[in-house]
Amino acid sequence: MKRFILLLTAVLLIFCGCSKADEDESLPVYLPDNPSSVSLYTDGSPSPFLAQTKDDKIIVSLVYDGLVAIDNDFSVKNLLAESYFVSGNLLTVTLRENVSFSDGTHFDGNSLIYSVSKLSGTEYHKFSDIVTETALISPYCVQFTLSFVPHDLETLLTFPIVNEHSNGVGAYKFANDSTLVPNENYYGAKGTISEISLVTGDKTELFNNKKITLLYNGGDLSYGEIDKANPLKTISTNKLTFLGINKYRKLFSKADYRHALSSIIDRTYLASFAPQGNGYVSFSVINPSWYKFDSTLVSSKYSTADAKDVLSSAGLSGASVNIVVNSENVNRLMIARSLADTLEELGAKATVSSLAWDDYLAAISAGAYDIYVGETLLPNDMDVSALLPEYASYTDSQLISSLDENMPVIPLFFDQETLLTNGVFLSADEPLLTVCGYK
Repeated sequence: MKRFILLLTAVLLIFCGCSKADEDESLPVYLPDNPSSVSLYTDGSPSPFLAQTKDDKIIVSLVYDGLVAIDNDFSVKNLLAESYFVSGNLLTVTLRENVSFSDGTHFDGNSLIYSVSKLSGTEYHKFSDIVTETALISPYCVQFTLSFVPHDLETLLTFPIVNEHSNGVGAYKFANDSTLVPNENYYGAKGTISEISLVTGDKTELFNNKKITLLYNGGDLSYGEIDKANPLKTISTNKLTFLGINKYRKLFSKADYRHALSSIIDRTYLASFAPQGNGYVSFSVINPSWYKFDSTLVSSKYSTADAKDVLSSAGLSGASVNIVVNSENVNRLMIARSLADTLEELGAKATVSSLAWDDYLAAISAGAYDIYVGETLLPNDMDVSALLPEYASYTDSQLISSLDENMPVIPLFFDQETLLTNGVFLSADEPLLTVCGYK
């Protein structure tokens, strides 16, 4: 009975729309009798270096640990790396000892060197591309000479570690191409599921027919397509939807005017146009889920009434406002139209220019817009220099406060992904929940 109450509590918390601040991250996922088998979806290529989709990467993470992993708050946690440090252009990695691959062979520095040699041409190539020399300092210590030290170096250390037989160091191992079983040699928390079946086909149909136990929905499935789906957890991604502002146009030339525009936007409504209809509203370009985020550095400068007065003094009433958006993105188009309606209510003459992708990029490059609806994927260290090069050298606190003060772009929301279950709940220490981002 106690477990049933805890399970019911978890479901109520999820469906009552609790905020991130209200979520109890320690709340376990209970199952009276832990299942002997579960099933996961695969796109058919869960190989360590070739997996492209979130579904296949979850499977890869069950079988192959990296040196480090990225948590939900975008912090870095050590896995096979005991420690690492940088001195000049030298990266020194000290490895865990007494670790074995799933086939029983030993893991050591040579395993790391071999794994790095396999990164070229894969999504992990950014690390191998900057390695100019490798040295085995001791059996468990490897030193890499780098051509330069990138700002996000530690986030490049997530690549899978493999041996020459493509075995991994993970909580599970491949029994065959479509089945995972617990890895009895794993150094960490052992897998509690005796068999994980990997299934492929129509994802929606498989889930609705309960052929998939757990499913990571990154926005490719709508809740209208999924029957009786229980969302275990919603996780913020780093994909930011924002409004680009032309600061060279008089109307939004001052930060005060851009703050005022930000203050009249109904972000909660606009976030409903996120892929799953549940964007994570943000008043900062920096993801509020980031472990270094300081909410005290972000403020709403104006009330709605005051914001309208500021925009009126800026000359918004009667002004022409051109909103540029990519015509191939329905969600962005809806945001642009909603923004145009808001500006029209304030007396502006708002026009939505819906452009094909190449024309959209050309318009932004030429500054032929007042506002554009944009989207960007921030790196895990929240470096915004690709979007806003002038902020490349800022420290964390300087970055957050300066972005808030100057409002170079207006953030709207971050996309979210959802971990869904088909009614099967796992014990709290199950590694599958960890790699899925539940804890």
